[in-house]
Amino acid sequence: MLKKAMIYLSILEALIPANIGNDIPEALIRSSGSLNQKFLNNPYFCQKGDYCISDLLYGILFCIYIMDETYYMRALELTGLLSEPAIRNAMKSISLKEGSKILDAPCGIGNHIEWMLEEFKNPQITGFDLAEAHIEEAKKRVSKKNADDNCSFVVGDMNQLEFGDNSFDMVWCSDGLWAGPKEMGCISEDPCDILESMVRITKPGGIIAVLFWSTQKILPGYPWLEAQLNATQSAIMSVNPGTAPELHFMCTPAWMRKTGLKNIQSHTFVADLQGPLSPEQKEGVASMFEMLYSQSEQEVSEELWANFKKITNPDDENSLPNNENYAGFLTYTMFTGINKNSQ
Repeated sequence: MLKKAMIYLSILEALIPANIGNDIPEALIRSSGSLNQKFLNNPYFCQKGDYCISDLLYGILFCIYIMDETYYMRALELTGLLSEPAIRNAMKSISLKEGSKILDAPCGIGNHIEWMLEEFKNPQITGFDLAEAHIEEAKKRVSKKNADDNCSFVVGDMNQLEFGDNSFDMVWCSDGLWAGPKEMGCISEDPCDILESMVRITKPGGIIAVLFWSTQKILPGYPWLEAQLNATQSAIMSVNPGTAPELHFMCTPAWMRKTGLKNIQSHTFVADLQGPLSPEQKEGVASMFEMLYSQSEQEVSEELWANFKKITNPDDENSLPNNENYAGFLTYTMFTGINKNSQ
């Protein structure tokens, strides 16, 4: 899949002048899927110089990447394997009465639903996601746990949560409220609109829990290299230099306060990565490397990139993932608020 995407990228680089500036062909923008006319009105993408065209190509590459549903679903499964301890601990920190009604939006392939069935007492869960393929996979996972009576599923858009008022005791939203330009893959430019819908469908006294993958340390022994990679656009894809500070996910408490939620709290949960890694864990770590840094090469020195490729090469017995002493971690930060509205 990635090789296919790189072929597209090579073709695009051959066809487009390096300093195209404001003359980005409209036909190219229209042909790039979700990258649309908004590019022409976005100063970040239409500034003159090499920087703007590299970002346009990156956006097109991202669209190609997410269109490969099978690859993406496997990546969700693998990263879920690695993040499971953090997510489960986040769930354990929430107190729900038996039989609570929960909305998991977006539910992805349903791994969080699987864990909710174990962490909460007899929950009644609605899984909500835009991708039908994700919903079908989630249904299969639920069926394997013989929990069909506890779960229902809806295909829909996060920007249109068409549920009745006061429907849920908790809305769970993990990695589903990344705010910023939609042409960069973000769900909304104003997260408060979606949060207001969540408040409406949550019962008075109910909980809204919003989680984000917040950080990681996955290149032990190479802090300088990891810091350089983490500073690239590839690693911070949902924001750019022009993104308003208040759209950063760590500003979620302000979003929650604006929508009237009370008792707002934030907690960060750690998932440790400890060698020797299992084959699936190695595949998961490799997936993280690709997800975070696959397009960082253009922003770092050749020497740094060569070193990164060497220490992460899965076929090299001396690489980091193959080291029995490997140690790393990733974190999820959860923000919770209570709906105190009487509706």
